[in-house]
Amino acid sequence: MERARRELRESRMPDPQLLDSFPALLDALVDALRHGPAPRAPAEPPRVAAVATEHGEQRAAMPVDVVQLVWEYGVVSDVILELAEEQGLRPEIADLRVLEAALKAAIAESVRRFVQAREGASRRADARLRAVADHAPAALVLRDREGRFRFVNRFAAEALGRPQAELLGRRFEDVLPPAVARRLAGADARAGRGTTVEQRETLDTPRGLRTFHTVTFALAGASAPEDPAIVSIGLDVTDAQTALERLRHADELLELGDAFLELDRAWRIVRVNRNQERLSQRSRDTTLGRVFWEVWPELARPESAYWVEYHRVMNERVPSEFEAYFEPLDMWTAVAAYPVTDGGVAVFFRDATRRMRDEQRLRQAQAFEQQLIGIVSHDLRNPLNAILLGASSLLAREDLSDRNVASIARIRSAAERAARLIRDLLDLTRARLGGGIPVQPRPADLRQVAQQVVDELEPSYPDRPISVEASGDTHGQWDPDRIAQVIGNLVTNALKYGARGTPVAVRIAAEDGEVRLSVHNQGTPIPAETVRTIFEAGGRAAPDPTGRSVGLGLFIVERIADAHGGRVEVHSSEEDGTTFTVWLPRKPRGGSEQA
Repeated sequence: MERARRELRESRMPDPQLLDSFPALLDALVDALRHGPAPRAPAEPPRVAAVATEHGEQRAAMPVDVVQLVWEYGVVSDVILELAEEQGLRPEIADLRVLEAALKAAIAESVRRFVQAREGASRRADARLRAVADHAPAALVLRDREGRFRFVNRFAAEALGRPQAELLGRRFEDVLPPAVARRLAGADARAGRGTTVEQRETLDTPRGLRTFHTVTFALAGASAPEDPAIVSIGLDVTDAQTALERLRHADELLELGDAFLELDRAWRIVRVNRNQERLSQRSRDTTLGRVFWEVWPELARPESAYWVEYHRVMNERVPSEFEAYFEPLDMWTAVAAYPVTDGGVAVFFRDATRRMRDEQRLRQAQAFEQQLIGIVSHDLRNPLNAILLGASSLLAREDLSDRNVASIARIRSAAERAARLIRDLLDLTRARLGGGIPVQPRPADLRQVAQQVVDELEPSYPDRPISVEASGDTHGQWDPDRIAQVIGNLVTNALKYGARGTPVAVRIAAEDGEVRLSVHNQGTPIPAETVRTIFEAGGRAAPDPTGRSVGLGLFIVERIADAHGGRVEVHSSEEDGTTFTVWLPRKPRGGSEQA
């Protein structure tokens, strides 16, 4: 045992494990010798087989080969013969045969169990490797020197749209489009010459078009022609590529839109676009990586809107939109700030200086218009009312000559026209200021209002018949004064622009939940290109024959109809003439006063 231990340990073979089984092996050899001469084909000594089996299994678990396994038994045989010779023993041929047979049996059994254990471990390792490969989130394909598939993992089979077993033995050209197969075959050829090939391929898979980043290389250690020689690993990068493209697209969009900068949690500027550089008059090289409040210390004040809102977005994780004066550049900015997923803040802003100053001028103009309304309402209306009252009083006298009556009548007519003009201008101003035209709905009969308006207009147009036709229930909740204004404007327009001597018809008809009011006249139709603008302030269907209109009549008609929740339409043709139609709901939209 000492000699064997020395021989084995001094050998160039690593870790001689037979030493652990040496006492049992010697006992087995003694047992074999005690049984006497062995037959020419001796049966396997049972004790030797048991020792050899354990030894073979031990060696199979170590990084050694069969050569070392057999060599260890040779060392045992040599040591036994050396000791017998030194002690002067002369073994008989039969004993040597028993010893030889026992050692041969031990070698055979040890090698058999060694190979079995190695093959079993290899099969288990191969099964584990295949299981790992099948669960890998990448396509894995092993091919032999002829390009036939020897292994295809589950991911690759799903990408190719066929079962794994069906793919074995096939080539790329059997399952892929010709162009793709040629490119992959070319990668195989280059890999066979020792080059690792990386490329991208887009395949039409059951999941749709997917892009794969593939790596192809030669597998070292292939000994048989059918052994896998080429390996391809394909990683599905479709989602990553899409995300990258979206990111690039987002960056491109950022360059097209408002000025933009992004702040991280520590208030450092991590991204800016070109518009931000232009608007702030600072290059990104001088701002990236620096703390925002250090770049613009003028904004680092607790009363600054930028300080307040940016901190609110950062701390409360809520978006904010505000407008503030940017003192460093004498600029008003419109700002939108949003929290981002990594804890920072994304800021979009634009130059709002022109708009803010325009709004300021508009507010000043509106204030002036309000003053003008006050002047017109009080300072002009009162004198006109006095003129109208005085003219009416004079006309009631019986001692006036015809010439005086005519003069006073012209005075009253001019004052009435001025009063109407003032009323229209006031309505225009109210509408432009956004308040709309006020109405005060109350029970009214639309037929009665229309008849009253026509009665007032007929004396001024003795040569034009004006009729009022009504059907159904014409009652509803309206402002009768404003409705009279609508009817008066429409009838006056029909009289002014209609053909001479032709009648004007006012028709009122009850509809389901509303009442339809229409005013019709014959004459030259309204041009189609004019219809779109006649309801705007200053819009006219045709030049005013009297030269006295400022073009507010139809504008006010539409605004009054809208204030009642109604609408206005016009139809005009050579055959049918011109008809303005107003639909008025019987009940107001809500409240006692609409605007």
